[in-house]
Amino acid sequence: MSEATLTPEQALLEKVKKACNVVGTDLYNDELTDLIGACRRELKTEGNTQWDSMTDPLILRVIKLYCRRNFRTPPDYDNLLRAETALRIKMKTATGYTEWTGGGGADDAW
Repeated sequence: MSEATLTPEQALLEKVKKACNVVGTDLYNDELTDLIGACRRELKTEGNTQWDSMTDPLILRVIKLYCRRNFRTPPDYDNLLRAETALRIKMKTATGYTEWTGGGGADDAW
């Protein structure tokens, strides 16, 4: 299937497969789809307002890091966890990824 005919979900799965070095096989599609869903659920639970974006580069990066870290047992697990955690923390304090209610948001400090 050409990239132009992929649904947004299929395109995301292909990006995750590439990040996990399993391109050219559908053997792991179910597992990777489950990991994508788990990551999105975590982002939503954390209050990330962009958790369902299929195009936001930071969301896509977190999903790829999450999937790489949780797929099989990567030798760079700790590095992936640190990178994912740092990105999630930055997104939690960034306007556009967190819904600020009642003041106290990052922009209110100035």
